[in-house]
Amino acid sequence: MTATTDVAEILTLRPEVPGWLVDHYALVDAGDLDGYSKDFADDLTLTFGALPPLHGKAAAVQALRAAHETHAMQHTFRNVWDAHGHVMIQFQERFTFPDGRVETVPTMAVIRHDAHIISSLQVFIDRAPFVTVP
Repeated sequence: MTATTDVAEILTLRPEVPGWLVDHYALVDAGDLDGYSKDFADDLTLTFGALPPLHGKAAAVQALRAAHETHAMQHTFRNVWDAHGHVMIQFQERFTFPDGRVETVPTMAVIRHDAHIISSLQVFIDRAPFVTVP
């Protein structure tokens, strides 16, 4: 077996977003946690920024439910790279808070999946808009 050095063979920039990702993030943006959590494996690992990883679907659903209570989300796909069960997504993510404040933050997500069932989701995000400074 020889190692490939052809980056295009290793990682493909997709000009279109795969349908399953469009569907998944439409449910996220609609706040349909029951709908989009069906895409999570029972042994999911979920990490947001520098926060400690969450292990297991139940822990992730609990944290995501709390997040949906504090803000609405809107994901705009910028770029998607797809390779052998791994997907990297570049987003512009718009957050709307109950006080009417709106923040738009560039975000990257790295997803590991098997037949579109997500076993790992790592989100790289600047969490500053979520921190209240007295």
